[in-house]
Formats: sequence, C-alpha cells, structure tokens
Amino acid sequence: MKRKLAAILSADVAGYSRLIEHDDEHTVRTLSSYRSYFQAEIERSAGRLVDAPGDNLLAEFDSAVEAVRCAIAVQSGLHTRNLALTADRRMLFRIGINAGDILVEDGRLYGDAVNIAARLEALADPGGVCVSAAVVEQVRSRVDAHFEFAGEQQVKNISASVAVWHISMPQDGVPATTPRSWKGPNRRAWLAAAGVVTLLLLLLVVARPTSTSLPKIPAKSETPAALRQTPDRVPVRPAIVVLPFSNLSDDSTQSYFSDGITEDLITDLSKLDSIYVVDANAAFRFRGREVAATTLRDEFGVRYLVEGSVRKAGDLVRITVRLIDAEGDITLWSERYDVSFENILELQDDIRTKILTALKVKLTPAEQARFEYARTTSLEAYDYYLRGDDLIRRSRTELRRELMGQAIKNYDRAIELDPRFAVAYGRKGMALWLTGIYHWAEDSAAVFHEANTMFEQTLALDPHNFEASRFLIFTLWQESRLDEALEMSARWVAARPDNATAQRMHAYTMAYRGEYQHALEGMKRSAASIPTGRLDDHDLWFPGMLHLLLGDVGECIQMLKSATFRAPNYLSNHLMLTVALVESGDLARAREQIDKVRRISPDYRAEYMRERLNFQDKSIAVRFVAALRAAGLP
Repeated sequence: MKRKLAAILSADVAGYSRLIEHDDEHTVRTLSSYRSYFQAEIERSAGRLVDAPGDNLLAEFDSAVEAVRCAIAVQSGLHTRNLALTADRRMLFRIGINAGDILVEDGRLYGDAVNIAARLEALADPGGVCVSAAVVEQVRSRVDAHFEFAGEQQVKNISASVAVWHISMPQDGVPATTPRSWKGPNRRAWLAAAGVVTLLLLLLVVARPTSTSLPKIPAKSETPAALRQTPDRVPVRPAIVVLPFSNLSDDSTQSYFSDGITEDLITDLSKLDSIYVVDANAAFRFRGREVAATTLRDEFGVRYLVEGSVRKAGDLVRITVRLIDAEGDITLWSERYDVSFENILELQDDIRTKILTALKVKLTPAEQARFEYARTTSLEAYDYYLRGDDLIRRSRTELRRELMGQAIKNYDRAIELDPRFAVAYGRKGMALWLTGIYHWAEDSAAVFHEANTMFEQTLALDPHNFEASRFLIFTLWQESRLDEALEMSARWVAARPDNATAQRMHAYTMAYRGEYQHALEGMKRSAASIPTGRLDDHDLWFPGMLHLLLGDVGECIQMLKSATFRAPNYLSNHLMLTVALVESGDLARAREQIDKVRRISPDYRAEYMRERLNFQDKSIAVRFVAALRAAGLP
C-alpha cells in the first residue's frame, strides 16, 4: 500500500436514470462516446483513469492545475457536443475535484481525499465543476477561471465541514477571469511596465543603503511616502524548496538531526537576495511524504527542489543530497557524503555552495557578508540546538507547553557550551515569545522582555540574522515601541526590497500605527514577492483584519473561511474570523469558531486579544475583545 499526494477528479452523469428510461440505447451510445472523449482529455492532461463503473468516472492527477484544466476542457467540449442533441437527450456531467493525501493499492484509490471528491461531485451543477479549498489555493493563480465561494458544507460521512467552490463555465456566460487573490501583476501588465520597473530597480540598486547606514526615521503619524512605494513586481529569481531530509538512521529519535540539517540549509539559503526560498514552516508540511516534483512546483511556484536523506550511526554520518529541476524532473546535481560528525558543520557549507553553483548563482559582496556570522564550533552545543528546534516544532504542532519548556532548556545548554552561538539565543527568544503568545507563562510581559533581550543578543553577534530581526519586531510591538519597530522594518525593506517577510513586517507596523490602506498595499507587495503570488494561510488573518478595519467585512470573512479550512490549528485566523462574523451579525457561526478556538487553546480569554494587537488606537482592541465576548469567549 502506497501513500501519496494527488488531485482526485470524480464525475457522474446528472439525471442518468431519467435518460436511460427515456431512451436506453441512445443514452448508452452517448455515454460511451462522451466517456471516450473524457478519457482522452484525462490522458492529454497527464492524468490516469482509475475506474469508470456505470455513469461514474474516477481519475487522479499529480497536479491540481492539470485536473482543473482537464475538467474545464471536458465541460466545454461536451457542451458543444450537447448542442447537437435535443434538450431531452443532452448528457451533462457533474465534476468534483479535491487534492490531498491518498492510499493506493492495486491501482485503486482510498482515503478521505477521494471521498470528498465524490461529495463535491454531488454538489456540482450539471455541466459544472465543484472544487475544494485545497484545490482553489493551488490553482487560482494558474488557471484562467472564475471561482465562486459556496460556503462550508456538511457532507455525508465526512465529520469536518468542507469549503466548497464552484467554477463558472464559459458556456454559462461568465467570462474566464482570475478572481481577486494575493498575487502580483499579470504578465501583460508586467511587460507593459517593464521599462519603468527596470528603471526603478536600477535606482534602488544604486541608492540602496546598507543596514548600518540607514538614517533614523522620525516618529510621525504616517510612514514616510518613500517607504510605501516599493514597486509591485514579479520575481525572476530562481525559486527553490528544500524538502525535509529523510531520517534513515536505525534510531527513529534521530529525526531531529535530519530535520535540523534541513532547517539550517533553508536558513542559509534564505540569507540570499538572488534566490527565493520557501520558508521552513511551509516546506515541513511535506515531511515524510512522497510528493511529485510537479506537485511541489504547483504548490509553491518553484522550479527547483532539494531533497536528501541522513543516516547517523555513532560518530559517522551519511548524507545524500539531490537538486532537481521540477520542470522536467531532471537531476541537476547529486552527491553522497560519508563524514564523521565532527565535520558536519563544514559539510553544510559545501552543500550550500554546490547548490548555488548548480543554480549558477553568484553571490554579491553583501550576500557573502551574511555568512560571516558566529556559527558554533561546538558539536555538543550544535546538537542541543537541533534538539531544541525539534521540540519547538513538536510543541507548535501538538500544542504542548511542556515541550516548549524543554526546548528552552536545550537552548540554554547550547549557550552555556558556546556563549557566542548567535542563533541559539534567537531560537531561545522565539521559544520564549511563543510561550507568551500561547499564554503558557504566568507573566507574559516578563517573557516578552526576556525574548527581546535574546533577539538583541543574536543581532549583536550576527547582524544579518533576519529571523532575529523579525522576532525582535514582534517583541517591540508587544512593548508598544512602534517607532522603533518602524525603524527596524524600514531598514530591513531598504536592505532587502524583494524579501516578502520584510515587506510583511513593515506592513504590520504601518497598520498598528493606523495606516490601514498603506498596510494592505504592503501585504500585496509581500505577496508579489512570492512566486505563487499569494500569502501563506498562516498570514491571512492580517489582511483579513485590514479589510475589516477598512469596512469590507465580506472580503474578510471569505478570506478567513478559506484560511481556517486549510490551516485549522492556526489560532489568529479563527479569532479574526470570529470578530468579523460577530460584526456581520452572524452570531451562530461566530460561536462555532469559538469552539475551534477552545480546541486550540482551552484557556484562551478574550482579553488576550488586547495584548496581541498593539494598535496606537486602543479602541480597536476594545472593539475586538467585545466581539469575542459576544461570541461566548470569556
């Protein structure tokens, strides 16, 4: 039995029994002809016909994009064929598409992902296509179609509600337009503006100040205009995802080591402006899964992927690494290393260098400087650091405070062994900050202050540690030091204008200062810096909130319903959706969201929202707290 990710297409004929009763011979001939046409389109779209009993049809695709394109092509082609038939003989298929984890045995498909596709089929209009939120997220910036949200539906034998979307067909008179989404300009607009953007890029390169020379920004009620006018643009840098390395050690507890190797490589590559790297949180969703290169290409908008494995036995380590071009599933570079554990740090430098060489990336002097930081030379300290990282990941996934406490102890030990181990301070700070955010500490203010100290220590040892910069801005918000946060985020944007996280942090800070429209534009620039042109589900609570503050409660609700479906354990999305539902007058669904909040954080109180959102305008937090209480949160 094999497990994999796939897009599943399920189809049947609407009113098939009526057609058979009316004229069984003609119906069977039409079905045979239409099914042959359907199968040809599936094969043309690199799919596989799994089964076709009666008037039903089941197919699988490696790519949700290809599944949706196939469905649209089929419905368009069958519409034309139906025009030649009288109304009582026309045969209309209903199609449902879902994407997710499936089991394959003897060529047959099993699992919830398959069942949901069948349920979506039943919800589709005759001649129409119905898809899940997982499919919409993967395809809507790549398929020329109009998606209409139909709400969350309870379907047979599926415990959780399913977010349902309909695709409008051209034969329905709906033009094929791309819906609003977090993406950059289309290709035509980009080409039309290429000359202007190129000039702006040249000016930015010439005038870009270093992170140490940017002048202080005066505290004003509005951010200086120059800091809001980063041009929207589609990145042309190589985009890459580093998949979690497989742990091939006999001891399964050694997975922390293979995960740590992966995350260190992601962190190193992320220091560069010349490539785009998918962040660790997104990449680790595919940990332990067998995923087609085309699926990853479509999921993240990347062309390149790195995969590997680690086998650790005593003091010996075997690491295999492969760099793949996902466009043709071609291996560009691969190597196997057999080294002693004491050489592991130098080995990571070699892997990074060879990946960049294969990608033909030449580092700028500024990029080279970012690698001159205080990496530990103590293997024991490094091991404690990796164990701490593993505990943080588990704590966030399993929502267990004791694991976060254990992570902090591991970082303390790493720092004790090497007081100049820069990243260990930053990771301890992140663990402390999360402890405060999850309200796992008796005194959240004290925890945030200690976290602030850790981030400052990291930056004193490694000024180019952007993760520490990001979390330091978080703690500055918590302490209502918005002018300092603005200065730091502005430095970051000036140093790395293509960096999506830098743009996002600057947008957050502008919002907290009351500049909601400018902040929303900043979030769009952040999305435009990502190959997919869209923000991660974990980030959508913020633009959703901005829409709410700007008076567009409908857009806020639509955005966050989809986000909570795809990221069900992310607290902020549920909280902001609750507020929006209350303000729209939908108390019943707001109370349903509170049940989900309690599942994630049983002790969460409405008052905590006031601590999380440090707006200069204190009335906003009061408004949100009142909404949460109206929904039933104590």
